[in-house]
Amino acid sequence: MPVSVNLTIKIGILIAIGYAGARAGIIDKDSRDKLSDVLVRILLPVSMIASSQQEFSIVNAGGAVEILFLALIYYIIMFGSGIWILKLLGRDKRRMAIEILLVTFANTAFLGIPVLSEIAGDVGVLYAVVFNCVFDLVYFSIGMYMLQDAVHERKSDFKITHLLKDPLSIVAITTIILYMIPYRFPGVITESLDLLGNAMMPVSMLIIGAQISCMNYKELFVNKRAFMLSIMKMLIIPMIVLGVMRLIGANMEITATMVILSAMPSGSLNIIMAEKYRVEPELATSTVMQTTLVMLVTLPLFTQMIG
Repeated sequence: MPVSVNLTIKIGILIAIGYAGARAGIIDKDSRDKLSDVLVRILLPVSMIASSQQEFSIVNAGGAVEILFLALIYYIIMFGSGIWILKLLGRDKRRMAIEILLVTFANTAFLGIPVLSEIAGDVGVLYAVVFNCVFDLVYFSIGMYMLQDAVHERKSDFKITHLLKDPLSIVAITTIILYMIPYRFPGVITESLDLLGNAMMPVSMLIIGAQISCMNYKELFVNKRAFMLSIMKMLIIPMIVLGVMRLIGANMEITATMVILSAMPSGSLNIIMAEKYRVEPELATSTVMQTTLVMLVTLPLFTQMIG
């Protein structure tokens, strides 16, 4: 069975179980929040550390550096082109800020790492860790500066040291260091970490299924702006990224990392920031929900195209 079909079936089954569990009252809001904490605070860090224990390869190390530069270029282009296009469309600063965040910043950690681990294994997880380091750096500096400026708040006081206060950033840096040094954990430790990290995919899909069960479907599909943002985020941008990866001759793991992470749904962090700064939280919520549903169609498409 093709990887894309196999992955889609697994994701569909897991999401359906999460949906059914929520509808049956087994996974309520408190349970969903607890599962999210387990995923972010335990399973993601464990999986990231486990990926550092793969055999060192100068090719993979070079690929990590390549991902670092590609991610930086990706975000620079996304911001630049987004500002240019939205100014042509006559968007004011507030609308422009939230629309750029929704299209640019995807669910690359919570959902992206589990999916990529299924497609590209430990190498994919390692590359996703590097990508997410860039995500954090750009989101909490340029992204927050743009949003705060749009709502006339104080300018962002972001400093690079702020990332060291974020647990996932600390784990990401630790993962890269552990991969680069010659020491490896004893086999039983690595196997235990792998065993626990493998729960990342099912838990994340259960959460997505539970979230879908709470959606207001009527409000979800009447927001035309969210619909346009979803098409841009889930189809047009990943297609462009795939074309660029083909053009530069990137290998499968690098191509998969860039394409799959760019094809992830808009991150829920955008909803939190939209509500915090009172910048169209309804648009943010609709876009995140729409892109999450659209992923069920576009993910197998891009997985198949990656090959």
